[in-house]
Amino acid sequence: MRKANQILEKITNEYPQLSISTPLVEKTVDFLSLLKKRNQTMNLTSIRDDEQMVVKHVLDSLAIVKLFSNDEFEQFAQGKTLDLGSGAGLPGAVLCIFNLLMNLTSIDKSPKKIDFQLSVKNKLGLEGFHPLHANLKKFIMDPNHHNQYNLILARAFDQIQGIFELSRDLLVKNGYLVLWKGRNWQKEYDVVPSVLKNRFDLESKVTYQFGDGTFGGTILRFSLKA
Repeated sequence: MRKANQILEKITNEYPQLSISTPLVEKTVDFLSLLKKRNQTMNLTSIRDDEQMVVKHVLDSLAIVKLFSNDEFEQFAQGKTLDLGSGAGLPGAVLCIFNLLMNLTSIDKSPKKIDFQLSVKNKLGLEGFHPLHANLKKFIMDPNHHNQYNLILARAFDQIQGIFELSRDLLVKNGYLVLWKGRNWQKEYDVVPSVLKNRFDLESKVTYQFGDGTFGGTILRFSLKA
């Protein structure tokens, strides 16, 4: 319970706009425990310190709330979200724990990582969380996935150009793409070919840091032009 209270305090301090219940924070504790345990036998994350896991996994995943209103999240919950190259289920699993995105497909090429995500889904009862083992290039070539997603997420995954190429056929028109990037994201963005860059509008960006300022980044919101 002490750990849950500490996490609740950190989240509340960073995101006062969120309505958070104790059961949700307890699920977060369980998620981190599962992650730490599985990390002993496979490389899911290089972060091993408990405090750093809260900051770099939980708080950072929740940074998306800086870009959207609560009403917009309710709309996304009724649509379809895709988390690209999700690894240990970040940010998708965390967002589903807090009921921000209730119909989220989490895709990764590693069967072991998807196996971990499935165990998280089952043990935490995340009905709207759908881990999927798939090769992304094959995934985007399947016309059944074209223009199907209202929101696509990519955290610590690929350069901006690569993400644009993956996302352009998957998003619905005027759908959103959210990227977690470092503070030097502009260099990546500047080298994207104009023909591809012009497919997306950069609608907003927020640079943030947590706690003592030793960790932070920039989160970007793009929309696909109609």
